[in-house]
Amino acid sequence: MILKDWIALMMQSFHLSENQILSQAREIDPGLADFLAARGFLSVWPKIRGNLNDQKTLERQFHAWFDGFETLKLVNYLTKEFYPRVNLFCAVQKMLE
Repeated sequence: MILKDWIALMMQSFHLSENQILSQAREIDPGLADFLAARGFLSVWPKIRGNLNDQKTLERQFHAWFDGFETLKLVNYLTKEFYPRVNLFCAVQKMLE
């Protein structure tokens, strides 16, 4: 589950650099790392972390950047570039396993 693993990574990333996060994102899925690089993550993350002192504020700032619209862009990118479309009911069943 790319999105689930990505969110979990970001919830543990308070002390990680943008390059460390991108490297771990590539381990989750190469397409995720490609998407993040294309969306400017390497310049966005330092700005998000810039003046923050605690994990909760970082999480809020991350979710402000990686919101529902950005999530949809990720899903569309992965579908277009890496993974074929699947039947909705098959996908839901697989997610619930």
